[in-house]
Amino acid sequence: MKGDEAALAGRVGTESQELMWVVERVEQLLAKANERQDDDYLDGVALNLHGFYADVERIFVEIVREVDGTVPSGPEWHRDLLIQMSAELIGTRPPVIGPE
Repeated sequence: MKGDEAALAGRVGTESQELMWVVERVEQLLAKANERQDDDYLDGVALNLHGFYADVERIFVEIVREVDGTVPSGPEWHRDLLIQMSAELIGTRPPVIGPE
């Protein structure tokens, strides 16, 4: 693994650990919302889910920048990024996410 690839793998690993923390936080807040019948906790769930998606998207952008060499742009770049992540780049990388 080249230096750039190793650095990317390290960053993705660190981000993945942080994402696990966000998942745990969402689960805790959702349990409190259900237990206390308090919709204010759902606001925390929504905020954390938004952060989760933003973090995943940032990881995807790093992957396409470093590995694919091209980052989608334009008004539908978010959608295009997901499509790009679900595609295999033959000889370069497997799909990062499934098409579903």
